[in-house]
Amino acid sequence: MGFPDGNVASFDAATGTKKWSYRTKAGIISSAAVSGETVFIGSNDGNLYAFDSLTGQPLWQHEIGAWVASSPAISGNTLVVGALDGNLYAFTPGGRAAQRWPRLSGQVTDKLTGKPIGGATVIATDSEGNRQVFRCKC
Repeated sequence: MGFPDGNVASFDAATGTKKWSYRTKAGIISSAAVSGETVFIGSNDGNLYAFDSLTGQPLWQHEIGAWVASSPAISGNTLVVGALDGNLYAFTPGGRAAQRWPRLSGQVTDKLTGKPIGGATVIATDSEGNRQVFRCKC
């Protein structure tokens, strides 16, 4: 678990005994996420950390630059976390940042009338053929 003084600590659930601790450079206001034997937690020092859950050994950290105020979440082999810069960050095994998708903005309109098309779908494809689907809220 994380603490406002910047400490991350692991406790034995049965006895409450502290197993290990690590101090970041700023407070922690989010919860940790655990996957296998890895603990993930964000700090207000602008970093996302990964620790060995048994020893507390830091495995990697990624500098996001903004407070990591949301709790990390894990889906499949991807770790996601939000930061106070308004972005959602995704990481794949080994702490590699997942590919960043560009932001799309604007309005999908009918070519003839110029009126917004409600519920339109936009598919963005990157240079490697990866696709991202967006649904318009117009």
